[in-house]
Amino acid sequence: MLFAAHAALPPPGEPLAALWHALTALREFRGDGHVAALVTAGVDGCEANVVASALGLVPPEQRAYRGWTEEEWRAAADRLRERGGLDREGAVTEKGLRERDAVEAATERLARAPMDALGEAGVARLAHLLRPLVTRIIDGGGVPFPNAMAMPRP
Repeated sequence: MLFAAHAALPPPGEPLAALWHALTALREFRGDGHVAALVTAGVDGCEANVVASALGLVPPEQRAYRGWTEEEWRAAADRLRERGGLDREGAVTEKGLRERDAVEAATERLARAPMDALGEAGVARLAHLLRPLVTRIIDGGGVPFPNAMAMPRP
């Protein structure tokens, strides 16, 4: 849904804005697939963020960033414990890790179409062209680690 909304917008005329628009659409394409993988696995958004928090992939403020109450966060953790994804102390169990890995693998499969369309050489060229920009953004503090998107350091 978010990809379709971005893709429906005309690209801006200014080159940097056009690049940002295209990369935003690409990010949302992956994000839409991630939501589909979570829904298919029976994991809601709060539960996914509780797991990411328990793994240290997101900042401690993630609950507040995403707008969940303490009660909603606790209830999500309780559901995960009931399904065996978290232990009593709130750590992710082996079962929880396997389930998260399965969601991530499904997300990656669903996100392949644009990369397949570019081909191996096109993906390598895109990465090469974007690396200096990404490095500058990260080095300038534009993306903190950990971050609310659970984006790993490149």
